[in-house]
Amino acid sequence: ALPFLAGRLDWGHKCRPDLVAVDTPGVAPREGIRRLYLDSITHDRDALKFLIDFMGHERVMLGSDYPFPLGEVFSVAPGTGERLEVYPGHLIESSGMPVSVIKRLLGGTALEWLGMAEANFGRAGETPAPAPVGANSAADVNGDKRP
Repeated sequence: ALPFLAGRLDWGHKCRPDLVAVDTPGVAPREGIRRLYLDSITHDRDALKFLIDFMGHERVMLGSDYPFPLGEVFSVAPGTGERLEVYPGHLIESSGMPVSVIKRLLGGTALEWLGMAEANFGRAGETPAPAPVGANSAADVNGDKRP
């Protein structure tokens, strides 16, 4: 929901500094929002498109809505009997986005956020490569420079 509020937050930031935090001069709320990582749970193709257009696919990752049972999982609406026959990632995979974007949303963004490398998740029998220590890695945050 946060990206949908960006315009309202920006306007409040400009017009009502008495009501908003102004300790980050020159940083509009929308720019602060775009520094976050958000999940993809929207249950709506148009909302997912807006989210990715606003945030960039580099800041959106597959979401599950855990611990709530409202994510992309098989479910039946008790009042209507309507069935949702999906699986986690179904909306992303059926979105028509380029394969590189789909891969990023399904795992790449989460790995970046966690400071992990895809190479660490090799196939059975392969020896995983050490994770590089980069600007977004957990090792850098903790000051640990081990490979």
